[in-house]
Amino acid sequence: NKSRVFEVVKGIPSLTPIEPKDKNNGMTLYVLRNPAYVADTSNVDVQYINNRRYTMRDIGTIEKRVENLEYYNTLSLLEQETFAKQDLTILDSQNLPRFKNGILVDSFNGHSVADIFRSDYEASIDPSRKELRPSFNISSQLLTFDPASSVGFARRGAFITAPFTSSAFIDQNKSSRFINVNPFNIVNYLGKIELEPKTDVWIDVDRRPDVLVNLEGDRDVWQLITDLIPWQYEWSSWETFWSGRETTQSQFWRRNALIARDTETLTEQQTRTGVVSSVAPETITQTIGDRVVDVSIIPYMRSRSVLFVGSDFRPGVTMFPFFDSTLVETNVARANKFILNTNDLQYQTTVGDFETVNIVDNTTSTTNGTAVIVKTSNTEAFIVNVNANSSFVLANASLVGATSGQSVRINGYEHYSGVVNTATSNTVTFAIDAINANNVSEYVGSTLFITSGPGAGESATISAYNA
Repeated sequence: NKSRVFEVVKGIPSLTPIEPKDKNNGMTLYVLRNPAYVADTSNVDVQYINNRRYTMRDIGTIEKRVENLEYYNTLSLLEQETFAKQDLTILDSQNLPRFKNGILVDSFNGHSVADIFRSDYEASIDPSRKELRPSFNISSQLLTFDPASSVGFARRGAFITAPFTSSAFIDQNKSSRFINVNPFNIVNYLGKIELEPKTDVWIDVDRRPDVLVNLEGDRDVWQLITDLIPWQYEWSSWETFWSGRETTQSQFWRRNALIARDTETLTEQQTRTGVVSSVAPETITQTIGDRVVDVSIIPYMRSRSVLFVGSDFRPGVTMFPFFDSTLVETNVARANKFILNTNDLQYQTTVGDFETVNIVDNTTSTTNGTAVIVKTSNTEAFIVNVNANSSFVLANASLVGATSGQSVRINGYEHYSGVVNTATSNTVTFAIDAINANNVSEYVGSTLFITSGPGAGESATISAYNA
């Protein structure tokens, strides 16, 4: 090991023994395989581990030489195989085999051979199976869970499972004395932000992705086609460049040697026998967990509405939203706020499983609007996706949860974002929930940001407000 101490690492006795794992701070010199009931040391199989010191430059040079050797060897085999075939189906005017002036070989690794600029080009390539296919349309469809029509399930946040019950594993309800958890009166604010959704399930197929590697021309369809969607010209691109292919590792013994094998999981619909020789194009792959993703093509993200909920920050601090070190203040809408009559709020605000709330006028028993509640703090409830058909500032109104069933009296409402009903060159008309809000006096002088729809990203200062 690094302390210059020789160690013996023992494995587990078995009919099919497996070598023990190497230590991180050591270098394996020999592997000894002892049969059962060793009578003589000559029965012990000794395998010497040839440890050579290669620099990264040496490894890169060897890898390049091996790639070139494979490339030209495979290319020579393809040429010899083609010349050896006696194709008598191509005849001249005398019904004699036509002399072959040249050979065109397409291993269907990509689109380097095809004329992709022709208007009638409608072919796609499956590089993993080396197959030619017709072009296709690609899209992603989200699934919507309908709890009203479902039975036999349990929902916890964004996860749906079979019904289950839970019980306390350890219950300590006794104590010997009390201690002050903060004896020095020092407060650390460790803010956190949760996103919904946490990630996107699909990519932007309407925008041409960035091409990092295209040395052999197999990515020409990605790099050169600008007026069409390149995703429809490569089959299984959703696995190759997005979700990745699942790989598993297995080990077995063969003739006193441990064989490790990486298996890539594919779904085969038909099988063929024979010897296939092909030239592998250069690409870049990245292993993420148990999946391998090709990163020679980098797709773009889709435009998505993302809800982020921040908590545990220091009170009174102004927060600024950034995305990849870019200020996105003009694209972020602030949640509106209800001030309620009690701080015992039991609304469902789990990220990924928010509940809808109704603003109910208790005098007339009518619903003045709906919203989605995303966070509660003391007597405050924060809402988004407001859909109002009347003012929320009422003499006797309650906030009623559609899932939890909790109903709490509303004491006030503060409006920060909403829908614009109409607009001109210098005026906008807010939705009706902005009327008579408790923070109306703060409207004038504030900056108005258009976060979505026509004019998204624009901003202006409010100079006057008329209810």
